Amino acid sequence: GDQGDYPFNYCDSVGELYSEFERVGCDVKYGRTSTEGYYHVGSKAQVDEEQPIFYGLCCDENQQPDQSEDRCKKWIAQLKSEEFFA
Repeated sequence: GDQGDYPFNYCDSVGELYSEFERVGCDVKYGRTSTEGYYHVGSKAQVDEEQPIFYGLCCDENQQPDQSEDRCKKWIAQLKSEEFFA
């Protein structure tokens, strides 16, 4: 995603995939992440306007490339703690 150039639809594809996976019966409770530290206006990837949570991990290689590796490491650890890989 690129929250600088696309602040109104940052990582929308994450939300679109979430909706499709949910529609076909997948367990979509895993891997949600905080929106803290992101500077977007709107996103289908965000659970809703009231909850500062993304349906998954969103990385911005254009605006915040220096944060992606740490975010990925934390997300993988989170998925392990949620027993996603079990």
